[in-house]
This record gives sequence, C-alpha cells and structure tokens, in this order.
Amino acid sequence: ALSNIFGDTDVENSTTQIVNSFLNMYISDEIYKYFQEELKKSGEKLGVNNLTIIDSSILQDRNLINIGNVNNLLSEIKTVTNTAQRRGVAIISQDIVFNPQILNEQGEYLIIKKGSDINVTISIENQGNMVENDVLVKMSYSVEGISKAEEKTYTIKTINPSEKKSVTISGFKAYPGKKCEVKIDAGPVPEEVFMANNTAIFKFMMEK
Repeated sequence: ALSNIFGDTDVENSTTQIVNSFLNMYISDEIYKYFQEELKKSGEKLGVNNLTIIDSSILQDRNLINIGNVNNLLSEIKTVTNTAQRRGVAIISQDIVFNPQILNEQGEYLIIKKGSDINVTISIENQGNMVENDVLVKMSYSVEGISKAEEKTYTIKTINPSEKKSVTISGFKAYPGKKCEVKIDAGPVPEEVFMANNTAIFKFMMEK
C-alpha cells in the first residue's frame, strides 16, 4: 500500500488499507489492556496482589485511526522520502531480554531470576533510509556499591533501512540482591539528527 501511494497508484484504496492496519493495531492494544485488567482481577481473587503484567502498545499514535490524520502523515512521509536522505538508528526498548529471565517488576526495577552471570539482548533498528555500516552498540553495567561500571561493546557490520537486528552482550557478573543498571547506547551514525532513542537504561535486581 505504501509503495502504491509513493508511486501515485490506487491511492484511495491503499490509504484505506493503511487506515485498517492502524485500526487493527488499535483493537489489539485494547484487547491487551482488557487482558491485563482481567488477569490482575484473577490474581487478586487468588490472593496474588502484586502481579505485574508488562505494558505493551503497538499503535503509538491513536489519532492514526482517522483517515484525515493518516493522509497528513503519508503526505509528510512522502515529502521527506522524496527530498532527503535520513540516517538514524534506534534502540527498541520493549524488545529487551535478560538471561536469566525477567520474573516481574518492583517499582522501577525489573526482577530477574537467580544465575551466575547476566546476558542482555536488545533490538536495534535502522530508522533511516540509508544502509548503515559498523554501528557500535555499547552496554555499561553498574552495580550498587561498585564505583566503576563495566563496559562491553558489539559492532553491527551492516543494517538495512527498516531492518532490526538483535544484539546480545554476555558475561556480566551477577550480584544477587544488589541494585543494578544497564545503559545501552546505539550509534549515533554519521549525520544522525534525532538521538533521543539512541540510549536506553534498565534498572534491575537479581533474586537472592
């Protein structure tokens, strides 16, 4: 549908298809909210009052179920696509995976299962329209009571426009019961302008 719109082919039907896609995302988000509420109620009935279900949202802008707003968005995208090259990478925060796995959340801290070391996997997305090479991903691991943070890096050799690549950095020493933090930086790539999504910070504790 996007290809048709950018090529000025069957624009009306293609726009309708995109609006319907956004509508399906909206419906999915609403169903997930209902699931969260009902699961919490079920937990309370069983005496589980601290049950935490991770928030998830597919459609970030709910105004996009309106065809007028979608038309405006498509016009903006088409203008940018036709007139400029864009460069930028982003950390997809909701794709974070810890090994040992996340058990639940307590306040601002993720609680992960007990283990001897910690591995972190995160998705990096090329949100520009240029192929990017040698994208540096750095993870800084800080532990309560230890002054110096531990750093590990990984280089993504090539990532295409709109492509996501998973990066795993392994071997952080575990400190059960201590407050920990991992800061992830991706890029920036040359000529990147918007860098608010190049950094993500996750606070966590390993169970004792």
